[in-house]
Amino acid sequence: MQPEPLFPVSLKLKGRTCLILGGGPIALAKLTPLLDTGAQIRVIDPAPLPGVTDLAKAGRIALEAGPLAPHHCDGITLAIDSGEYADGTALLRREADKRNILLNSVDQPDACDYFTPAVVRRGPIQVAISTGGAAPALARTLRQMLDRLMPASLGDLAQKAADMRAHVQATMSPARQKSFWNTLFSMSAIRSLATSRADTLIEQAMTAAPPAGHVTLVGAGAGAADMITLRGLRALEEADVILHDALLDPALLRHARRDARIMAVGKRCGKHSTTQDFINKTLENFARQGKQVVRLKCGDPFIFGRGGEELFHLQEADIPVTVIPGVTAASVAAAEYGFPLTHRGVARRTTFMTAATNKSLPADKANWDALLQGGTIVLYMAKAGLEATLAAMRDAGINSTMPIAVVSDAGRTTSDRKAGSLGSFLASPPELGDAPALVAIGEAVGLAANAVAEYKDDLQRYYR
Repeated sequence: MQPEPLFPVSLKLKGRTCLILGGGPIALAKLTPLLDTGAQIRVIDPAPLPGVTDLAKAGRIALEAGPLAPHHCDGITLAIDSGEYADGTALLRREADKRNILLNSVDQPDACDYFTPAVVRRGPIQVAISTGGAAPALARTLRQMLDRLMPASLGDLAQKAADMRAHVQATMSPARQKSFWNTLFSMSAIRSLATSRADTLIEQAMTAAPPAGHVTLVGAGAGAADMITLRGLRALEEADVILHDALLDPALLRHARRDARIMAVGKRCGKHSTTQDFINKTLENFARQGKQVVRLKCGDPFIFGRGGEELFHLQEADIPVTVIPGVTAASVAAAEYGFPLTHRGVARRTTFMTAATNKSLPADKANWDALLQGGTIVLYMAKAGLEATLAAMRDAGINSTMPIAVVSDAGRTTSDRKAGSLGSFLASPPELGDAPALVAIGEAVGLAANAVAEYKDDLQRYYR
């Protein structure tokens, strides 16, 4: 059953009346955070705890030490049923429905109009975690985790920023304001709060020169979003502009800033949605505007990702550029299906090749015999001309029992592997579908623990 969609809000309750049915420990825990909002709190319970009566004596709440009556619901904005005074539950529900009062019933999610989240507070900052009543204990655990992650002085920084907002607006241009706030609240600045005071960060942001434009070529890794490195993720989180590949896991873009400009510039099987020249010039142009630009590429930028072309173009244009490597598809496929690319006594090198080459290049006449002697070959973009490539290996004298693995959609939940041998694939070529695929060839490939059984007996050392 799908959970009912909820709309998260931060509600101003100052001067509004909230009713709490019950005066036991649960009610006391629920009303305590309400005290800080400036709400007028009305508690109904014939036998309240001393802690509740103490709040009433101090004038912080209005206490009705008797049964719930309909007039108690007059003028109520929110109501909470603690479950500690069951005699009033049915009446409160009826009155809430009649008067359009939002009601929260503790430990009764189906009877709730809203849920009170677990909250992490740092001054004016409130981070609320809700599971929609599904797992309140999980929300508390997540609150504890966030509480450890958020610097204690974060609230101080937020309050000082609020106090100086009018001054920033009056003294800085819109572009300078954006640069100032982005610098002050950058990931690196927030991390430094563990050792720096808020005043120091503000002074540094005030005096910092507007950031120069910069391009970062980021390898997102192959397959799922969590294959990206921590360094790559930080660059993504701080980018003003992101140009990404077509095959990228869309979940990765959720880490981008909400105001970041995101452009899809992918290319699939030579069918260009944008030309490489356009990509190069777009990176350059955004950097010249002072933007922090991320070119987010599947796998590794420098392994059949045309990252070199982008790097050299930017260097020639005197644009600062950084490269963050990514986990290439060959490594992901090997890890996923348990075949090593190198293995002591079997394979001491790995050759990455592409089956799809630019027509301007000379014909690639690979020395298959030499490459496979003590080595592993991985063919990227392998669907084009795979049968011709395998036939060339056969014609070069490669043993028909040479192990081969064809992996499509490496790193994704839709990943698939077809294991076989040179002879078996020549006799019955694998159906590869539309997903991107690579082909791994070599004795080390046959060492996979889950290799297809019918080919295991054929695996042997071919070159001694």
